[in-house]
Amino acid sequence: MKNIFYNQRGIALLVVLSSIALLTLLMYAFQYETSINQIKSYNLQDHLQAKLNAESGLQISLMRLDIYKEALNQLQQNPDLKKNIPVEMLNELWHMPLMFPIPKTNNTSIMDASFIDKFQENSWLNGQIQMSIESLGSKLNLNLLSESKLKSFRMKTKNKSSDSNNPSNGEEPTPTPTSTSENETLPAQDISKEISEKIVNLLERNINNTKETDEVFYQRYSSVDLQYLVQAIKFYISDVNTDIGPMTNQIDADFQKSGITPKHAPLTNISEILLIPEWNDDLLNLIKNEISVYDSYFLDLNKMTESFLRMLYPDITPDQVSRFFKLKNDSRSNVHFKGKEDFVSFMSGQIRLEEKVLKDNMEGLEKIGFKFTNTPNLFKVKSVGIYGRSEVTLTAIVILPEKVEPNKDNQPQENSNDSGSFNPDDAKNQKKTKPVLFDQPTIVEITQS
Repeated sequence: MKNIFYNQRGIALLVVLSSIALLTLLMYAFQYETSINQIKSYNLQDHLQAKLNAESGLQISLMRLDIYKEALNQLQQNPDLKKNIPVEMLNELWHMPLMFPIPKTNNTSIMDASFIDKFQENSWLNGQIQMSIESLGSKLNLNLLSESKLKSFRMKTKNKSSDSNNPSNGEEPTPTPTSTSENETLPAQDISKEISEKIVNLLERNINNTKETDEVFYQRYSSVDLQYLVQAIKFYISDVNTDIGPMTNQIDADFQKSGITPKHAPLTNISEILLIPEWNDDLLNLIKNEISVYDSYFLDLNKMTESFLRMLYPDITPDQVSRFFKLKNDSRSNVHFKGKEDFVSFMSGQIRLEEKVLKDNMEGLEKIGFKFTNTPNLFKVKSVGIYGRSEVTLTAIVILPEKVEPNKDNQPQENSNDSGSFNPDDAKNQKKTKPVLFDQPTIVEITQS
């Protein structure tokens, strides 16, 4: 029995088997870690390539807008071209979505399919790109809540009007209304108040629309002081020590309590609103598609929203709004507004709005710097880059700023067309004002997702 207990034969085999098992576990752990790192490396490589594709799509979109800008400028400077080429045709330069690889359908001819295949074989691009450009249309600009901003626009409009009526070619100047008359008609305080009311109405209407679909949301926000929300934005962007009304002290105290210093300058992006007391994502999402903070005041007549229709004509009925969009979106009716007069004629004839009221409201907006047009200059560019398992989306806000040219006194002066509506039949207005020319496309905001 003693020999059995002290017999050590086979111990080496146990040590070897244990070592093999341990090394096997280490090998699998190392292999697993290596595989994970390899996958991470491939994913990072795919992500970087997808981002490069998205950036390429963004550059292509900017090139399209640049071509649109050049064509528009040529059209504006050449009256003969304007008689033969409708301005709305130029919108096709940017309006059509693009994608790569170019898709082929059952209706694609053999010749077209062969051309597409040859093009893609010679292309340097790997992966996919999807590009779209959208006019941001007509929106309420929150920065016009600031009375100082409104006054600067009135002065800017006055200077442009003075320049257009002091031609350097020896022609007689055309008389214009005095600034006193304009100030009596449209005081900055009243304009700011009107825009404030429009935003309050927009919030109230959108909150009420959630009553049937989201009772919890409606109960939470139906009692919110909407006047306070809008006045808080006005306080945030107005000049230092500006008295915005009865709520000034309360809002100032709330900013101090929150530890937030008001900007006292125009908003540069919509997300800044979230810095203001009482504002949150829920409330911002209610109106973010109806507001703007970008320094563009060209109102695209062909991208009118319900909110802006109500701003132009407060007494418009739901049935009239419904009829407007039904006719506008019907491809058979082919409704496309060529300018301000065309829009007014349609709204008074087809929608049965009172022409004088509509004209007065539109003229009021023009006097503070807005221009009604069928050629937009503010766009949302979306470029999606896809490679492997990665997808990157770049969304950019792009503006075509008005070109600034030196005047005879070597002082910068912007070109302006007071009507903002590029109507080929408006020859009389062309003699009085310089054509509106645009500069290079400029990205004012960009986000990645």
